[in-house]
Amino acid sequence: MNILHGVARAVLGTSLAVLAYTWVGYPLLLKLLLLRKPLSELTPPPQWPMVSAITTVYNEEEVIGRKLENLLSMEYPKDCLQILIVSDGSEDGTDDVVRQYAGRGVDLYVRPVRGGVTVAFNDAVSRSRGDVILHSDADTRHEPDFLLKLMPHYADPLVGVAEGEFRFLNTEASGLAQNQGLYWRFEMFLRRAESRLGVLSTVSGAIMSFRKDVFEPFQPSHSVDGTLPKLAIRKGYRVVHEPSALAYDEMVRTVQGELRARVRMTSRNLAGWGGKHAFPHPLRHPGTFTALVSHKILRWLTPIFMILALCSNLPLFRGRIARFLLGGQILFYASAVTGYLLELRNVRLRIFSAPFSFCLANLGFLLGWWKTLRQQRVVIYRSEQ
Repeated sequence: MNILHGVARAVLGTSLAVLAYTWVGYPLLLKLLLLRKPLSELTPPPQWPMVSAITTVYNEEEVIGRKLENLLSMEYPKDCLQILIVSDGSEDGTDDVVRQYAGRGVDLYVRPVRGGVTVAFNDAVSRSRGDVILHSDADTRHEPDFLLKLMPHYADPLVGVAEGEFRFLNTEASGLAQNQGLYWRFEMFLRRAESRLGVLSTVSGAIMSFRKDVFEPFQPSHSVDGTLPKLAIRKGYRVVHEPSALAYDEMVRTVQGELRARVRMTSRNLAGWGGKHAFPHPLRHPGTFTALVSHKILRWLTPIFMILALCSNLPLFRGRIARFLLGGQILFYASAVTGYLLELRNVRLRIFSAPFSFCLANLGFLLGWWKTLRQQRVVIYRSEQ
């Protein structure tokens, strides 16, 4: 019994320590490191690079016109910008809408059979003319100066990937969206900090750009944003985040949609872990490797450590500290269940909706692991709303 209690105490202590480091310790460590890292200023390059703005679409008739108007309104030299839309077997009027913009310099490539976003993207890059590729979603809207803010980073020959910053427009639509907005602000802080420290490897696919010579075709089950930064780092480039290059989208509006998005994101990123683009080399890029483990891998492992903490706490309930920890965990999960019930009734109470949002995200991570372990590849999907 003493041995079992010893093992339980070790598992409980380790699990709580990992959770504390992931969600509190690592952000504080970044804050401390930034105290000795002054901000650097960007200057316009002597010559603007040729940019191919690529959007892969499937049945986006309702939004593609607004997307093209947004891209065409970019304050960027027109002779240095190619707009390329790849229709991945669209069955509605998407292709007809895009063809109406042919006279304004918009290129359309139609794939007759749907292959998924990665297959379409591989095709698109092979047809692009730019030295830099901007990847964007049909729902994403950019500020007019987005490229003017982002492209100066490529004056540095060591920068291989650069992303802007997302702002979400409907964070007050529900308690779930409200807390996801808080989660996203936390994510943006981590990316800004890691970028300034030169250890960033995490980007958003809808607002990322990269040098074309970074690119290599990759498997349909791998994600664009999960693969290209790691590939760039392995080729000796850095990844940067530019907070002044703003783009906008909307939070997923439903519990089911948020869960599906988390599962898909996790499983598509995990699918690439076994490939050659999986990780920065820990000896060649120790800072970037540590940041990736702290920022992403431990976050995706959070549900595992939450389960271990609860299960290892149960046999120790006779101890005073153990009872306190167990009571705290039970209260947290009870608050999450209450938050879910209130969400169904569109009632917003942060004290309950925050635990629910956190648990929902981690359920998505857990199911993403399950899909990956069962080798259930996500290749074709629609973005959630």
